[in-house]
Amino acid sequence: MATLEIGRADSDADVGSGAKLGKLCYEYRKGISCCCCFFLIVLIIILPMSFDVIEPTQYALLKNSFTGVVDLSTVYGMGRHFVGPAQYFIKFPSNYVTLAYGNSTACETCDHVWNEIRARSGAAETGESSGGQPVTLSISFQYQLKKDKITALYQTFGEAYEESFLRFAQQEVTSISQQFTPSQFWIDRRVVERAFLTAVNGSLLAQGIKVADVPTLQLRGVSFQSTYEQVINGSTHTTHSPLTPLPLLTATSSSLRLCTYEQTITNIQLQDQLRFTKGFQMEVTRVNKQVSESRQQQQQQQHTTLSFDPSRLSHPFSISRHTLSFFVFLFTRSTSCSPRPMRRSS
Repeated sequence: MATLEIGRADSDADVGSGAKLGKLCYEYRKGISCCCCFFLIVLIIILPMSFDVIEPTQYALLKNSFTGVVDLSTVYGMGRHFVGPAQYFIKFPSNYVTLAYGNSTACETCDHVWNEIRARSGAAETGESSGGQPVTLSISFQYQLKKDKITALYQTFGEAYEESFLRFAQQEVTSISQQFTPSQFWIDRRVVERAFLTAVNGSLLAQGIKVADVPTLQLRGVSFQSTYEQVINGSTHTTHSPLTPLPLLTATSSSLRLCTYEQTITNIQLQDQLRFTKGFQMEVTRVNKQVSESRQQQQQQQHTTLSFDPSRLSHPFSISRHTLSFFVFLFTRSTSCSPRPMRRSS
């Protein structure tokens, strides 16, 4: 009986407390309803902001927007991730990305385009004295980042890694261009392209680690100076008579054409040197003329200075020796010609 009474007392106490809680909620129903609505609205706003999406063609690192700290321990892949309202993803491409130098309209699929690369070719085969030719190159290449090297990439370049890739590739292309003669840019274009690919593929490093692969590279355009191209086009476009058969493409004819080509390059360079020499001679003639004119002016000024005697102005009241002699002569004549006084007779 005692146990039943205790259990009944506890149930009565529970019913009493529940009744009190319900009564309390009913009395403050307006305030509780406002609080519930407020928290619901906040949850509706914050919850979508706590998720971030990584596309199938992306990698990502997690960054705290309040502290600015980046979590370098984990590289996230594709999917929807709960990151919280104060964090977001720094995204990197996982697919192939095309970078290019040159005309952007000619490469519509390029993601980042810089100006054309201005380099210089190597010396021609006729001799080292012939020098190289200025050459402008239009190049595009594709790169793909490595997922396990994303941390090293971000620590080295941050988010501006593509500008560094373009700068490194431009340096390599400029250096490799000097290993090829001007003729090889037309005759052995595939060889030049493969050399550029090897150099660029090895230049995309971060902390000494290769962070990207470059599987392909395209040499889209090669252009030399206008005068050089005009001479080359004039020497290659040879007209043949309908009755004259075309020459056979033998090793001898190829070597002869190569010699002619190299001789044309030498002639162009000699013409440039002659033009420079003529300009220098004209400049020397102009300078000599100016020097002679200045000397003539100085001589005229010296002559004018010598013909003018400043001693005449130094003593304005001085009388020359001839003038004094003349006045003495006049005085003597006047004295000698003056009438003598007449004596009175006594």
